[in-house]
Order: sequence, then C-alpha cells, then structure tokens
Amino acid sequence: MSTATGSEAGAQAARSRALAVLRVRGAALGVVLLPAAVAVVLLAGSAVGRVDGVLAALRWPVVALAVLAPALAAAVARSISRAEPAATLTVPVPRRAAPDLYRLVGDLAERLGVPVPAAVALTPDCDSWLEDPGPAPAGVRSWLRRLGRRAARALRPRGPGGSGSVTVPGSRTAPGLPGAGDAAVFGSGDGQGAPRGPAAESHAAAAAARRQASAEASYAPNWREVVERATADPEGPVLVIGSPFLWWMRVGELRAVLAPVVAGTAASAQPDIAAARRFVRALDAAAALPSRAPGSAEGPGTYEAAPGPYDAGPGPYETGVGAPLGGPDPYAAGPHPAPGPARRGPRARAGLLWRRFTGGIARLLLRACGEHPVEMERAVAAAAAERAQAVDYGLRIVAQEQVGLAYAGWDRLLTRVALPAWRMGRWPSRLNAGVVSALTELSRRDRLAEGFATRLGERPACDLLEEPGMVDEAASLLAAELFSGPGGAATGAVVGGEPAAGFAGVSWEQYPDEVVDRKWRLEAARLHAVLDRLEDCPEPAGRPDRGTLARVVDRLTVGPDEVDRIGAALARVQRQNVPAGGAAPLTPPRTGRELLVDHVLAMVCCAAVDTAGAAPGLDWLDGPVLRTRRGGSPAAAVRTLVETRDDTQLRSWLTAAGVRPEKPVLLV
Repeated sequence: MSTATGSEAGAQAARSRALAVLRVRGAALGVVLLPAAVAVVLLAGSAVGRVDGVLAALRWPVVALAVLAPALAAAVARSISRAEPAATLTVPVPRRAAPDLYRLVGDLAERLGVPVPAAVALTPDCDSWLEDPGPAPAGVRSWLRRLGRRAARALRPRGPGGSGSVTVPGSRTAPGLPGAGDAAVFGSGDGQGAPRGPAAESHAAAAAARRQASAEASYAPNWREVVERATADPEGPVLVIGSPFLWWMRVGELRAVLAPVVAGTAASAQPDIAAARRFVRALDAAAALPSRAPGSAEGPGTYEAAPGPYDAGPGPYETGVGAPLGGPDPYAAGPHPAPGPARRGPRARAGLLWRRFTGGIARLLLRACGEHPVEMERAVAAAAAERAQAVDYGLRIVAQEQVGLAYAGWDRLLTRVALPAWRMGRWPSRLNAGVVSALTELSRRDRLAEGFATRLGERPACDLLEEPGMVDEAASLLAAELFSGPGGAATGAVVGGEPAAGFAGVSWEQYPDEVVDRKWRLEAARLHAVLDRLEDCPEPAGRPDRGTLARVVDRLTVGPDEVDRIGAALARVQRQNVPAGGAAPLTPPRTGRELLVDHVLAMVCCAAVDTAGAAPGLDWLDGPVLRTRRGGSPAAAVRTLVETRDDTQLRSWLTAAGVRPEKPVLLV
C-alpha cells in the first residue's frame, strides 16, 4: 500500500468514527424533538376528530412537554458549550520571537501538504502535540474585552522597546549566567547551553546578525494592521513542542520528530473530525462541572494563558500572592489544616444541582459515544504517521534515539536536581540548558557517545529562537509550577506567571551553596529535632552533643528498634506537614528507613563540610553530591549503618576523610 493510499485510508477511518460521534449528537437532538413530534400528531388528530379518549387527555401534557423539553435541552446545551476544558499551561512563542522556527514549521507543512499550525508554544516536558483552540467566550462583553487586549498587543511597537527588547515578567539574570543571547545557546558543555561544536561560532554570529537587523527595523503599525492583528482569531491548532527537544536536538532531528505532529493538522481541517472533537471536548469539560467550586473562574484557554516571555501583563491566576516561600524548613510548621466545608446559599446550591444535572447528561452522552472518540484519534495518528513517512523518514529513526535519551535525562534532571531546589524555595532558571549538560554526561557514559562530536557540529534547534535564554527562564518557571508536587515549595509559588515572594531563581553556579548545602543543613536540623522529641529533652539547646554526628551514630547503634522509631518519626513529620493538593509528585512516597538514610547522609555531609574542608557539589545525573579530597562517597557506609546498625564502615570513612564527628555542625 502506498503512502498516499495509507494516509487516505486512515483519514477515511477517522471520518467514519467522527460521523459516529456526530450521530450520537443527532440522536440526542431527535430525543429532544420527539415530544414536539408527538404533540403535532395529537393536535392534528384532534383537529380532524381522530383522537379521543386517553389520547385526547394526554394531548395537553404532551404539548407542555414539547415546550419544556427543547427549553431544558437548550439550557443544557448552553452550559455544555460554555464549559471550558482545563487549560494546558504553555509558554507562547510569537512569530517575531522565533521566525526561523515558524519558517521550519511552515516548510514542513508545505512538504506534507497540510495546513500550517496557527501558532507555536513550548511545554516543559518531553512531548509534542497539537492543541486545538478552545471555545471563544460568548457574549458581546467578553468579545469586547478580548478585542481590547488584542488591540493593546497590536499597538505595542516592534523593534527596540517592542519585540526587540522584551522581558519576562519577574525575570532576572543570575550572576555568572549569560544573558538571553547566544551564550545561553552555545555554551561549553558546562550547563549554560548546548555544547560547542566546530560550526557553533558561525551559528552564533548569524543569530546575532539577525537580531541586530530585527532591532533596526522598528516601526509603528498603521491602523489597518492594528485592526487586522487585533480581530484575527487563530485559524488552526497550536503546535506545542517539548522544550527539552529544542535544546538537545539538532535542527534536522527536530524537523523529523515534528513531522508526524504537523501532519495531524490535516485532520483538524476536516469539518467532521473538527466538529466531533469540539463535541467530545465540550462533553469532557461539562462532565467535570460538578467537581468545580461554585463561582470559580474557569482556567484560561489556549490563547488566554499566562503571559509568555514576550507578552507582559497580568496572568490568569490573579488571586494574590500565597504565603512566603523558602522559609527555614518546609516541614517546620505545624500540620496544614484542611479547609472546612464552604457555606452555600440557596443560589449556590441551585447552581451546584444544575451542574450535577448537566454533568450527568454529559457523562450519559460520553457513554453513548463509546470507543468512537478513541478510535478516531488512533486513526488520525495513523494517518499522520503514514503521511509523515515521505519527509525525513530515515532521519526520524535516528532522532528517536535522541527522543529516548531526552526522556531519560529530563526525568533525572527533574527528580534529582530540580525537585530539591523547588523544595528549598528556589527554581533553577536554566533547566533546559541544564538538561543539555545532563544528556551530554549521559551520552559520554554509554555507547551513544560514538559520533557525539560530529553531532555537536550541527546546528542546535534552540538556535531557532531569537532569545533562547528568556524562553528557557519562562519554561523553567512553568516547570516549577507544574511538577513541584505536594509538599514542594513551588506549590502556589507561581502566581500569574511570576514567582511569588521568597521563591527565587538560582543559577547553576549558585546551586551547590543555595540548594545543596541548605538542603543538608535543613535535614540535619530536622533529624536532631526528632531526636530531641524522642529523648524528651527539656532544654535540647543545652546538650553538649547537640548538632554532632557522634550523637546520631551512637543513637542508631543503641538497639534494634531505634532505627525504626526514628524513621517512623521522620515519616510522621513529613506526612503531617505536607500541604494537600498541588501537582502529582515526581517521586513515590519514601519509607521511614529511606528518609532516615537521607537525613543521616545529610548530617555526614554537613560534618564533612564543616570539619574536613569538603564542599557541596552538583552531579547532573545524581543531583547533590559531596566533593571530598579523599574517601569517596559516604552513601554506602550510611546505608549499612541504618540497615545493619554497624558503624564500622562509616567510622572508617570518617577517619579517611578527616571528619571529626564530635564537633557540632552549623544547623539551619
């Protein structure tokens, strides 16, 4: 079967599934109009004298039902159509911010023979997809508000002071980091950008020349352009690209990976498939209505999301800045009380009942759709993959290795490096540049290092952005908002696209001192606080062994149950002080012994830093590490102490590293 034939077969299968979904909508409309049809028959029969007896008695009740049923159905349809699905938080990338990227996407769509995506956005995840535009708010008032916002953006001049000199809301350039220019793209493999290759300097010079020419082309738009730009609605889906792909992949690899995604715009342009998607999306949003609080503002749509790095202004979460973050101990405060039940008035209760009724109707229609929506999307994906085989198919096979590598490196960077920083009230401001260093290290450690130098000579995909540093900072802040998880200091730390008070960015040079050292001292202080409570010390500050490693080691070797007692106490402290809600955690819950190993290891590291001249460090794949002159890592010795209560191996390591366990360490 040829490529064209295969794509056409997939498109036909997707359209047949879409028609099946639309038939459910038609059947629901038929059920609503059925009482009206029966009423017409009864009235006509009564007029000619053919209806009498029981049917004559049912005539007016059926007429009343024929009037009420369409009215109720219209109200339900209005609620379903106005229900907005959950917004996907992304970093919008306007055309003026990435003309080369838009040109690449346009050329790819032209080669595939499909419509061009309306816009491009980035997500801090290893995934790419097409985001269909959400429903526009109904009503003249909402249309005027949208028109006013777009007119304000359209009046914004281009060039210096406009698109040529833009800032991220709440952005900052950390000391020692390059600005939002080429240095953020072409680093030296030290975490500040893509590793240098033989052709890196020419790429950097070309990008600088393009930005200089763009800055000199400043002009004020005329009124016709203002009106066209302000009133134009997106005419197609948004191409959402995973930001790690942009920083790690080369331009050719990115084009090959995006080919199947861009090919999916052909399905979005098909009227039946687009209508079926809108119908299912509205039903999904309406089915979630009962779980939403009365009067709560819905999340923004795709095009009304939080301001990106090139659009300053208020964001969608204008609910005030939360509690100060980055305090001395994320677990030091008391338990977070659960909010009590909200008092609802008669109007609120009526609204809740209506949402439950509407949600029930939506779930009923979704069940009637069955597997047709899922099979439709599978057919669309199959047709897009078949169509994309004509473009860079051989390169796509090679690029899939880089996709798997990006997944592995991004996951380790988030769980081992970013998560400790978020819990300390800090957010790494160059996550995508850091993933380049993590993946570079991973490539050098395994077989993928073959041909690595040759690959670095190719143009990195992040060079398609005009200001990669600013986009990296915006994506890093969004990652903190999405992935911090319950108990992370980043929960509620991003308000309107800006970091809250006390939630500060940190550069990779500052990471060991700002995050690693502080994390160790917080955990060491928490461990001693637990020991104080278990020993029931009236004045723990007056103990001679307060803050010493010797106290911890001696306590763990006392009896067989002591390890479990301390571990259970640490787990209880963490469980009681983790705030409810937030994003899904990146790591599974830790057991008591695992928490105890972490806290004892932190205590050992603090003693090594304070008494033996060691220093906190950062490993791109393993996260916080201890840099010592001799002795290696104490992790194995600490694990042996906790699991077997044998301190021989740990004391040998302390002697070899020159650590004095009887000396108190500085606790936070």
